Amino acid sequence: SRLSQRHARLLVAAKGDLYLNGLSELSDDVANILGAHEHDLYLDGLQSLAPTAAEGLSACKGNLSLNGLTTIDDQTAASLSHHEGWLHLDGLSRMPRQVAHHLSQHKGTGLALNGLKSISESAKTCLLQYRGTLEVSGFVHDAVAELFRGRQHALDAPVEEALAEKASSTASDTLLSQ
Repeated sequence: SRLSQRHARLLVAAKGDLYLNGLSELSDDVANILGAHEHDLYLDGLQSLAPTAAEGLSACKGNLSLNGLTTIDDQTAASLSHHEGWLHLDGLSRMPRQVAHHLSQHKGTGLALNGLKSISESAKTCLLQYRGTLEVSGFVHDAVAELFRGRQHALDAPVEEALAEKASSTASDTLLSQ
């Protein structure tokens, strides 16, 4: 569904968080209006987002949740990097280097990438440059989870346990081979 400019203005004038997860489309004009919102903005129903719409949304003062996006291009990532609150992109399962480069420059306090399943070495290097809190969980591959060990982050308990178990078994294997 879509949101009219008139209704967007009415919603932005209201105080409190906006849960607009039923929206499946967002025009640039409506994105610019929603960007004036001073509280959290949830748009998890969006499956695509144009760079110009992302630029409008990045002005939102609260946290911005775009968990319905499964891919974003580097221009959209560059636009979203201007956002100053938490940015939730839990729908992304892969992270191309250019997208990682732009997201590593995110001005906000936190970046949630809880759906990330694979990442290239060059993208890892880019994300390590991020100054805020990285929230990652649910990794299928230990190598991806290992990237965030020792950083200010939030890994879920099963991933931490799997990494600890792997480190313990590696240490045992090393001792047994000596």
